Amino acid sequence: MENILGVREPAAPPEPSRPAPVGRRLSVNVALDVGEAIDMLAKRHRTTITDVIRRAISTYKFIDDEVTSGGKILVERNGAVREVTFL
Repeated sequence: MENILGVREPAAPPEPSRPAPVGRRLSVNVALDVGEAIDMLAKRHRTTITDVIRRAISTYKFIDDEVTSGGKILVERNGAVREVTFL
């Protein structure tokens, strides 16, 4: 780019690129019983509250994807199989 005197000025150095965000921070309010269930699961599986919530969302998405595409969720206990329905 030339200035008003016709002298070519060097281009501005490119701005340093910023790394892409690794995640998204959320703040969520939950009922007391839900908070207690999250705490219990974190202790039972020796993990963090964040990991419990990540796993819950991943599981929910898997189930939703399967049911939406026509699949069924079945639970087998003591030889008896039943279909789980979600509202």
